[in-house]
Order: sequence, then C-alpha cells, then structure tokens
Amino acid sequence: LLRIQYSTSMADLVSSLSLSQDDLDLHRILQATLQLCEEEDDGGERLVAAGVFSQCETLLTAQRYCEGRVAQLIAELAKDEETRVPGGKSGVIPYLLDGLCDGNRDVVCQSLRAIANLCFDCNDSRNAVLKATGAEKLSSCLSSLLQSNSHDAELLRVLCGTTLNLATEHSTDTYLQY
Repeated sequence: LLRIQYSTSMADLVSSLSLSQDDLDLHRILQATLQLCEEEDDGGERLVAAGVFSQCETLLTAQRYCEGRVAQLIAELAKDEETRVPGGKSGVIPYLLDGLCDGNRDVVCQSLRAIANLCFDCNDSRNAVLKATGAEKLSSCLSSLLQSNSHDAELLRVLCGTTLNLATEHSTDTYLQY
C-alpha cells in the first residue's frame, strides 16, 4: 500500500490522480488519498482545496474501472461538513447518480453512500441531486433492488438512508451518515 510522505503536497497527490496512465498506479493513488482523508483531521478540507472534486469528476467521466473507489472517496470526503457544499457544486452528482445503474454492487453502494453524505444537512447538494433527476433515479434503483431475486439488505439500508438525507430539510439529529 502506498504511504503518503509528508513531503508530498496535497496538490501533487490530487494532480497525480489525473496523470496516472496505469490502472494499478491509479488504484494505489486513490487508496492513499482515501487513507489521508480518513487519518488526518483536516485531510478532506485540504484535498478539496487542492481540487480533488474536479479530479473525481474527471475520473468518473472517463468510466474507468475505479468508479467504486472514486465514489468511496467522495463518500468519505462528504462526511466532513465543510466539504459537502463544494462537493455538491463540483459536478460529481450526475456521475454518482449514473453509478446507481451500474451492474457492479460496489459502485452502486459507494455511489449511494456518496450521495447520502453529500445530502446530509446540505440543501445545496440536495438541490443538485433533485436537479439531476436524482429522486427518479433513486426510485428506479429501489424498484430494481426489490425486483431482484437476491434482496440485498445492506444496499436497501443505504438506499433508504440516501432517500432520507435527500428528503429531509434543515438540520436535525435524525440524519443518517454511511
């Protein structure tokens, strides 16, 4: 696993997300970025300041195999209140909503988590989801899950939490984060 050296700047780490031509290298950089986000108190805010959401949008646009990891990174970033508005305004939401139609369970789950966390106590992100026909896409995702032979309890739980965070306005202590 790639460890981040303190000499590596946030800007260098974020720019390396777009420069990587090798999928394994990109996977390692995403893993290191996730690790930084989870381990450092202000890691998410520093990554946002370095332009991580723009790089995430680029990666999601490219339809690379790493969509699940990118969505997971967005979900982890959006746990921090300070990153939700920039995340919602960044342009990643339509791509996360497209991830709900992906056949890969991890991509669907991480996309749901990212949308849920972006919408947690953030009307800007909720509005972005609604503008991108997110309610209809969540409804379609729910229908697909209920019609499938294998009822995935975890996905249903995350989908319900996402719907709750999208539908609930203003701050209360009853929101769910995933």
